[in-house]
Amino acid sequence: MNRFAVTLFLIAPVAGLAQNRMPPIPAEKLTLEQKKVMELVTAPPRGPIGSTGPFIPLLRSPELMNRLQAVGGYLRFNSALPQKLVNMIALLTSRHYTQQYEWDGNYPLSLNPDCPPTSPTRSATDTGPRVSPGTKSWFITS
Repeated sequence: MNRFAVTLFLIAPVAGLAQNRMPPIPAEKLTLEQKKVMELVTAPPRGPIGSTGPFIPLLRSPELMNRLQAVGGYLRFNSALPQKLVNMIALLTSRHYTQQYEWDGNYPLSLNPDCPPTSPTRSATDTGPRVSPGTKSWFITS
């Protein structure tokens, strides 16, 4: 048997186990601090998506998670930029970098009266914004 086959045979089972190094903590095993920070993260406007993705490993350090979610919340929801523009930037960035977690979190927030209904759908299927001829601003055209 060659060395490659032996190496693959020995490493393959270990690679499968590495995927679950930090699984979600069951609700009954959460500490009081972890429960408090989880309530903050899943509260509106974030919703249930706040309890998934990068928040799973961060939950092991409730203080760090609380600080990071506060910074993220401030940048996302209390920015000096108009919310419509923040939504568009979040969707375009998540689409460009193929970040499904960010898309799933921002897409529902973009479906409101301030955001044209075709914009999120168009961003999902298109390569990005189009520049309107004769203008200095960019926007997604139909």
